[in-house]
Amino acid sequence: MLDYPKIRIILFSGEKDREKADVLERSLPKEKVVPLQGKTSLSDSLAILSGCDYLLTNDSGMMHMGAALGIPGAVFFGPTDPVATGPLGGKIRVLRHHVTCAPCLLRECPID
Repeated sequence: MLDYPKIRIILFSGEKDREKADVLERSLPKEKVVPLQGKTSLSDSLAILSGCDYLLTNDSGMMHMGAALGIPGAVFFGPTDPVATGPLGGKIRVLRHHVTCAPCLLRECPID
């Protein structure tokens, strides 16, 4: 982030991911973060997202909204299949570590 002094990180999340987003917020420089996790409606999130230059997200509705808006970015995929549920439009790069048991679609890994 030192290479990009003007960068601001906007954190969005729903209630089920709020705890993870809060952990992420605490790990980032306070002056760089706009903490919106659990504070915006879907339509407000979409309006704010439309002004972003880059999107870093997990496989979620936010990924699909960013792709629909044509925002470049990257998405982390876990137990889901990016071929089946990945972003459309080609501006969002899929980041995935392939494991033989994927896609399992489970929220918690029974192996580790």
